[in-house]
Amino acid sequence: MPVQNQILLQTKLHRPHVPHDLVERTRLMERLDDGIEYPLTLVCGPAGYGKTTLICTWLDHLAAGRGKQAPSLPSAWLSLDERDSDLNLFLRYFIAALRTIFADACEETLMLLKASQQPPQAVVYAMLCNEIEELPGEAILVLDDYQFISGKAVHNLLIELTRHWPKPLHLVLISRIDPPLPLTSLRAKSRIREIRTQDLRFTLQETVAYLSQSQLSLLSESTLQLLEERFEGWPPVCIWLPFHCVPLAAKNQFS
Repeated sequence: MPVQNQILLQTKLHRPHVPHDLVERTRLMERLDDGIEYPLTLVCGPAGYGKTTLICTWLDHLAAGRGKQAPSLPSAWLSLDERDSDLNLFLRYFIAALRTIFADACEETLMLLKASQQPPQAVVYAMLCNEIEELPGEAILVLDDYQFISGKAVHNLLIELTRHWPKPLHLVLISRIDPPLPLTSLRAKSRIREIRTQDLRFTLQETVAYLSQSQLSLLSESTLQLLEERFEGWPPVCIWLPFHCVPLAAKNQFS
């Protein structure tokens, strides 16, 4: 089946559910709020560092009016996989995500993608950029698991967007590795806000907050500090693994 005729999976456009008992990470919420002023936000770190959970929580905060932006911006979500490295399929999902906010977004670009004879990529890039620029309002679009994208076509599309960024779009990339974008240039031009592994690590205060929620607040201050130092703020230890599930050899180091 030609890519332009493939049925899109609507579940890829659904934001993951966020548990209600997560530790409040105010410092990261504020960084993300401030990042709205930048066209691009990159959240980059290894698997298990809570990148997706962080962004989902932030979007929930915005929707609830708890962010700095007033009124809060609407948001769309796209979870990527290896198949989305195909430019035509990626763009159809990209537009489908935008259409969860703006029902008629990028109609002419979509027509180009559905044509039996595909136009040059430069034509598609220009049309998409122009139609995003004409959107009736600003919006956040999150691309989750961007590390699955391979080849040059999709990367080149985003590079083109960075050169002529359409003002209504704030793009959030979640990735385990640096995307092949001109990051140095974007930093120099103040067009990107980054949240890295060091930022995602739990601080001592966040570790204490989690343990308190887990009814483990009787641990001594020195034990808490050793726990934070030993695991270097690795969120899975602080969030998903109860302390009694830590291997015995590790437990003994805190006793």
